[in-house]
Amino acid sequence: MSSLRPTPTPALVVPDEQTWTMADRDPADLGADVTYSIARARRVLVADDLPPQLAEPLAQLRAVADPGNGGHVHDTHGEDTPEHAAHGHGDGDDAHHHDADGQDQSAHEHGEGHDMMAIVGEPSADGLVMEPIELRYGPLATPLPGGLAADVTLDGDVVAEARVEALLRAEPSADGRPASPDALAAAAWGEAMRRADAAPAAAGAPAAARWVRVAGIELERAINHLAWLRAFMRLLGWAEVVASVTAALIPLRVARRSLPGGPDRHTPGAVEAASDLEAAGEAIGALARRLDGSRALRLRTGGLGAVRAADAAERNLAGPIARACGVTDDARADDPLYRLLGFEPVVRQEGDALARALLRVDEAEQSAQLAHAALNRVANGDATAAQLRSPTATVEGPRGPLRARRRADGWDLDARGADAARSLAGELMVGEEWAAALVALASLDLSPWVVGR
Repeated sequence: MSSLRPTPTPALVVPDEQTWTMADRDPADLGADVTYSIARARRVLVADDLPPQLAEPLAQLRAVADPGNGGHVHDTHGEDTPEHAAHGHGDGDDAHHHDADGQDQSAHEHGEGHDMMAIVGEPSADGLVMEPIELRYGPLATPLPGGLAADVTLDGDVVAEARVEALLRAEPSADGRPASPDALAAAAWGEAMRRADAAPAAAGAPAAARWVRVAGIELERAINHLAWLRAFMRLLGWAEVVASVTAALIPLRVARRSLPGGPDRHTPGAVEAASDLEAAGEAIGALARRLDGSRALRLRTGGLGAVRAADAAERNLAGPIARACGVTDDARADDPLYRLLGFEPVVRQEGDALARALLRVDEAEQSAQLAHAALNRVANGDATAAQLRSPTATVEGPRGPLRARRRADGWDLDARGADAARSLAGELMVGEEWAAALVALASLDLSPWVVGR
């Protein structure tokens, strides 16, 4: 009997590969070769808990993938099913797609019935008068998280206007508290709301439980950063790096599943998870060195979408976007638990797409180390954390600080910098050729979830 795995099947992933991975259902485990091209796809993997805001975009995606000529993309929810051929024809307003190198596959195609017309307008930078092309990129089947959409006007191959919009919002539960305001940062939001609910009694929590939560938040950050990197590498068309990132994700996901489940259960789960984190740290470190020395990555991303530290501060940007241009802001620096672990923010100075990519890999490696250190304290019975008080209900999530405040009639939730980052994204795309604009946009790692408005 052969032990070889079957050839991966090209698949569209809904809402996106990153969200699936954060929910511990990596499409790679299901034999999916993630693609953003309807013409290449043979399956669609649809999450069981798809946000309601994506129901209509999914229907439009299906309509494009199955135009009624006998071929179609098979729609699955992760189960092992037969494969069917897909034939994509045309583009809907919410179904714009590109290939693995970021090249537009549809904006310049002439569909049937397109009438010849006079091209009028002002000359472009090259002196030619071009017909403006308006398109919506997203909110599905792109390297971006599902629920992000960019409304773009192209002047030839150059972006003339762009606006990026987040479409998702969590529904409140019976007590007004969302289960997670952002599915890509569930652990960090859970901790922020737990602190807001329990303050000032939070300092009395068992030490083991507090260290385990730190480990969970850092594992979430590491998995998030690598899941983003994998989608980014798909956009750049670098299959070998995609495979390396997928391999590095495995021990992180295993470690997260091994975390102790109860406040007093500090062995053997912590010991098992710490062992997996050693392997994860080594894999991420090798990946960081490879990318840091990559001339090809510098050529594709260096200088692209650059943000200065002064602009980041003026716009109130936060998280990796700000730290990549020299801003040392990180909520973990004010947390006494992290001070015990010797935490210092990871910072780069260039502020471009390259700096953002390298910083996230560095942070992923650091997060694996922090989670390992926290779980070692659990395994060794360190009770120090039980006496420490967390000063605020602000937690550093994968994309920046997350703040929660409990009111008598509900919750105040805020993801500082998220709105500013989406506004910045549109500005960074303008003036870039389409392929470069996509790289600049993807490098920001924006969340599709609107919080606090």
